[in-house]
Amino acid sequence: MGRLRNGLAAALLKALDIVKPAQLGYSLPWLRRATKGASDDELIERYRSWVYTCANKNAVTAAQVPLRAYVKGGTRRWPTKRVEYRQKQHFAQQFGRKDAGDIEEIEEHPILDLLAKVNPWRNSFDLLELIFLYEGLVGNSYVYKLRGRLGVPEELWVLPSQWVEIKPDKQKFIAGYWYGRSLESRQFIPAADMIHFLLPDPASLFYGTSPLRAVLGVVDVHQDLLDYGTALLENYGRPDFAVVIKGRLSDDQRKALHNELRQTFSGSHAGSAAVLDDMQDIKPLGFTPRDMSWLGDRKLTMEEIAGAFGVPLSKLKTDDVNRSNAEAGNYSYMHDTISPLLKRVEQKLNEQLCPDFDPGRRLFLAFDDCVPENREYLLEELRVHLTTGYASINEKREHDGLDPVDGGDVPLVPNNMVPLGSQGEPDSTPPPEDGTPPSRAYKAQRLAPSAAQAAQPATDDIETALKGIVARDFESQRREVQANIAAMSQDEKGTGPLIEETEIWLFGRSKWNRLLGEHCNSTLKGAIMRGGDYAANILAMGVSFEVNRPELQAWLGKYVFEFARRVNDKTHDDLKATLSEGLMAGEHAKALQSRVAGVFEDYARYRTERIARTEAIRALNAGQEQLWRQSGVVSHVRWITSGDACEFCREMANRTVMLGTTFWSEGQQMNVQLDSGGEGRMQFSYSDVSYPPLHPNCRCAVEAVLA
Repeated sequence: MGRLRNGLAAALLKALDIVKPAQLGYSLPWLRRATKGASDDELIERYRSWVYTCANKNAVTAAQVPLRAYVKGGTRRWPTKRVEYRQKQHFAQQFGRKDAGDIEEIEEHPILDLLAKVNPWRNSFDLLELIFLYEGLVGNSYVYKLRGRLGVPEELWVLPSQWVEIKPDKQKFIAGYWYGRSLESRQFIPAADMIHFLLPDPASLFYGTSPLRAVLGVVDVHQDLLDYGTALLENYGRPDFAVVIKGRLSDDQRKALHNELRQTFSGSHAGSAAVLDDMQDIKPLGFTPRDMSWLGDRKLTMEEIAGAFGVPLSKLKTDDVNRSNAEAGNYSYMHDTISPLLKRVEQKLNEQLCPDFDPGRRLFLAFDDCVPENREYLLEELRVHLTTGYASINEKREHDGLDPVDGGDVPLVPNNMVPLGSQGEPDSTPPPEDGTPPSRAYKAQRLAPSAAQAAQPATDDIETALKGIVARDFESQRREVQANIAAMSQDEKGTGPLIEETEIWLFGRSKWNRLLGEHCNSTLKGAIMRGGDYAANILAMGVSFEVNRPELQAWLGKYVFEFARRVNDKTHDDLKATLSEGLMAGEHAKALQSRVAGVFEDYARYRTERIARTEAIRALNAGQEQLWRQSGVVSHVRWITSGDACEFCREMANRTVMLGTTFWSEGQQMNVQLDSGGEGRMQFSYSDVSYPPLHPNCRCAVEAVLA
């Protein structure tokens, strides 16, 4: 194998035509990389402006992630502790669940001491920050291992990448490294004493490339634009205005007028009024749009630089950033940019540093999983798992790396659910088919009645949160509409004629669809996750609610938007109706503002609570439906009515449809015989009905029918 490897290295070197003159004794300068362009020194010089911002942000963010030592199979020599649950899941993806179960974290070890104080002048954070920084700027980072008497590294030194050259070898591929600022000061470092971190370059066998090199031209354009703007402002500066005098002025008159203007309008007199006669005129002076177009061009180059470094714009700018896109940007940044950087460094350390301390290769280093968790989902999952008997307290404590507590081994089961271990009798009667041919035949099994009829999770906290959010947004909409009406009034008292265009009085629906969705986003998603976890526990088939699946995330975004649209469309229609009525009656602005106040006062009395209660139930059932789709074992959905159901809900009792279809489609109408003897009609004007609620304040539920 060694002979084969040496032969392969020689063939690669020969293919590159690497023939070094004997008198040089080091690698030729053109071998440094196959890519052309700036030298490493020139790349380092560009460490400023947005290059500094992006490279530094990546380096600092990555260096903050804890680096820990682990051992496979346990050890008696060094103190260890149990691996935290999340890190164990991380290892399970790398090594498989069986091997991950044998891993323990080492609390004390010489390699940890070395990483804590890498040399007399540097610490662990310095080491990692410099490694990531040189990778971002040059594409290569070099760490020299200074060995002690026993041959084990005692110090680690990050060497300036621009002063390091690789010495190729026909047998070993890499014989070592030359380090020094000049030929006279060069020192040779054997390959075994150097750790070479790099970002892969398809054009080079030996060296890496960097994000900076990839956008070097853009960086130079960015600097040219800055130089241009500086020169424009400094060399082509101009006053804010010019005073034009009809006729000619002598030099003394011009100076006297100039001094008079300075004394009159500068300093504490700035902003004073100017009094001119018909022989004088003031003309403002400024830069043309073409002169200032460089500002917009610099923004474009900044975005391209940030893209090369993998830094989202939400990390660099404060305008047009909200919590939703900031969280999405942070998740993408940690998952797509920082995590791969950590993985490369982690594997290189395990390859070239850990064997110096453990030749058996059971010792390894690993960064913590840096991708942010959905904290709200985890808390909700914990609550559901503990309150439904899915897991015991000690099982959850073990997941979190905590010691067990007395009495924590028995799962807690609510008294309105089936005791663990009991079984209900399955109903073998096929469910009625709604809208399907009678000839269609399928096998179905209904969940145990006791489980299907168990009380759904409480939604009181969700209702309270939604009620508060909707009430605050309604108040903001009221103020906005009343201000719009006042602005359209043609006198200050609001009793004069109006510009009669109701649409421009109302709030902007697209804006409020976004705002209401953002404000309710976490609350609605929490309810959906609660419903999904509840459905998973009822199925009891080992199915879990995979909330991070891309298709589910896309569906969640659409669901929240549709919620906001339904609420705002109704508000918009109510306001338009009452304002149109006021206009027909000839009312002035003050009266119309009172109408608006009356609409929102009615909302405060009944609508906010109705929305909160209805949407909490809707989100809970939406989460159940999504879990059933993920499970692959549910074929149909059956409507279950509550004990105090109305005539419309009673008509829905036991109605069954195929999973993924609707009970009613938007635009359809439902007709029932009322208890009073008349006929009732319900128009589904705003959305399809795939699950409860059928109407506001509906308390119906749905249950799964297994295929």
